[in-house]
Amino acid sequence: MNIPKKFDRFLSSEEQGALTRFADDKVMKEAVKKALLYVVYGHGTLLKGEPTDPMQNQFLFLLSNNPTMTDEEAGKVLKVIHEAVQLLNVAFGTITSYETEQKSNKVGGSKNQAI
Repeated sequence: MNIPKKFDRFLSSEEQGALTRFADDKVMKEAVKKALLYVVYGHGTLLKGEPTDPMQNQFLFLLSNNPTMTDEEAGKVLKVIHEAVQLLNVAFGTITSYETEQKSNKVGGSKNQAI
């Protein structure tokens, strides 16, 4: 079954195919996610060889480098960082919907190699 994807309304079929290849490449997807998240909350929270964790705390780094920041300013920055991380996660969730469907027909508890 081919379920319509959110990005189909503005992606050409060639772009949809490229997005599927990207979604299927777990290493590439994680590398791009790290590159994008670095701009939002990098500063030592992204580690080589480790998966991204959007809940890592970059905010303490921000506060330690801006000691004159008011509570109101800090709250505004925190809200923006949180929203940016959430939007990136939503986008990557949508990209994941482009992964190639893996068909697994089970016979007797294991995959049927004949199918």
